[in-house]
Amino acid sequence: MAFVRRQLALADPLLDVRLFRDPRLATALGTMFAGTMLTGALMLFITEYLQLVRGRSALGAAFAMTPVVGASLVSFIVAPVLAGASDRPT
Repeated sequence: MAFVRRQLALADPLLDVRLFRDPRLATALGTMFAGTMLTGALMLFITEYLQLVRGRSALGAAFAMTPVVGASLVSFIVAPVLAGASDRPT
């Protein structure tokens, strides 16, 4: 809370917290945050499952997750290209 108060008081803030008043931006950032946390939690639980239930080593569980990580990396690269190719105005 102190960070928000300080940024509101500064003439040239590090982060303009008034931007979060826009519901579109707040919703987009909240959705991105929730998606990131969900992905991280799923990766944790899947690796725990692979180790504790399936009996894999930590390295084996990591190797089993490489297709998921690879697909995520490809989607991070392709998504902006596809978004730029759409006819929607930004």
